[in-house]
Amino acid sequence: TNTVGVPLIYEGERYALFLRPDIKLLFNEMHRMFGWLVVGMVVFTILLVLISTKYLIKPISKLNTATSLIAEGDFGIKLNINRQDEIGDLAASFQTMAGKLEKVNDARKEFISNISHDIQSPLSNIKGYLKLLKSAESTAQHKEYFDVVDSEVNRLSYLTKQLLLLSSLDSQKDLLDKKDFNLSEQLKTVIRQYQWILSEKGLMISYSLPDAYLHGDHTLLYSVWENLLTNAIKYSEEDSEINITLNDQPDWIVISFKDHGIGLHSEEVERIYDRFYRADTSRTRTIEGTGLGLSIVQSILEIHDGEIKVESKKGEGSVFTVKLPKG
Repeated sequence: TNTVGVPLIYEGERYALFLRPDIKLLFNEMHRMFGWLVVGMVVFTILLVLISTKYLIKPISKLNTATSLIAEGDFGIKLNINRQDEIGDLAASFQTMAGKLEKVNDARKEFISNISHDIQSPLSNIKGYLKLLKSAESTAQHKEYFDVVDSEVNRLSYLTKQLLLLSSLDSQKDLLDKKDFNLSEQLKTVIRQYQWILSEKGLMISYSLPDAYLHGDHTLLYSVWENLLTNAIKYSEEDSEINITLNDQPDWIVISFKDHGIGLHSEEVERIYDRFYRADTSRTRTIEGTGLGLSIVQSILEIHDGEIKVESKKGEGSVFTVKLPKG
């Protein structure tokens, strides 16, 4: 209605000229066109926002559901969120966290189970032998039963001390009483303390302990050497040898405990620092263990900025090497 077409010929070619004389109608058409463009853009934007929101919200909903499952104790979650952005990184971190929480939860259950067993066993023995004491007829029987009860009470006491020491190491790492002391003399004192057990088991002990001074907590480090020596005694075969060496380096002091005992499998080496873990529990040992010794050793060395390594081969013995900074 607002267009006029006029044919024309220019240089032998046919053309047409179109005119739209009514400006008002022209602008009305443009207004309608722009109106539809605006409506289209709004609709497109809404659709884009909805799609984007779903794309963003869906993984967050999965994370929210996973959080609820973890709160209920279900750590075996699979998010299946494969994205190369911040949400993908968050999902990967969340999956890693869930895996670590599962390991912590399993360790907690194992810890409770082990400590319950370790406490229940001596208590049951004490209860049983107390009943036997009531019916015992001779003095010899009384003494025998009293000795067993005394042994079980000492076992409980030792376990309690080990647990209290672990608890204090976990919660009071800044309360160290560090002083300079002669590490060689401390090691010799520990050896003298257990000389009777060494003799009883027919073990030879050789050591090279030149004077070396260390800045650390004297009492806690005493527990380290005590645990390592008793561990070597427990797992050494009778009439074998234990070697202890001290190497005084410019910045470090390196101490090694080597036994010629039963040794460890590679799977056992990976778990020896777990609380309550015992290798070769079927064997009877001269010293009753709690499965906490090496865990205590590792905790004490960590708060002294030290480290411990073990080399072991089944049937050939083990070497525990401790490395401590002098400062």
